[in-house]
Amino acid sequence: MVVGPLLLTGRFDRVDETLEGYGILDYKLLHRSPLPPDPLQLDVYHLVFHAYTGKVAKKLSFYYLRLGEKESVEADELTAAQARVRALCRDISKEQEFRLQHCRFLSNRGKRFHHSTEFPC
Repeated sequence: MVVGPLLLTGRFDRVDETLEGYGILDYKLLHRSPLPPDPLQLDVYHLVFHAYTGKVAKKLSFYYLRLGEKESVEADELTAAQARVRALCRDISKEQEFRLQHCRFLSNRGKRFHHSTEFPC
């Protein structure tokens, strides 16, 4: 999804059509965070779903596979979701440079590697 000069990418795992309407579900492998689901991530899912289908999701959920638990929120109005995503993208585009320092990633084979670099904005 393009927002101003930025391209936001990602994917959601599942869309269900229920009697109440459409629900977007994102599977999480990690244990539940002490924080609630990131509303911005859910906003992006909601906007992308609408852009591709012309339909509106009624519920947005994270499903924690290891716990067998689902955390859901009712979808906000599209205009409110658009305003939040645009505001964040404006803030990001104002930054001159992003730094990624001492970030560890886990490879597919379970080996850790270290990567440190700068990404110009």
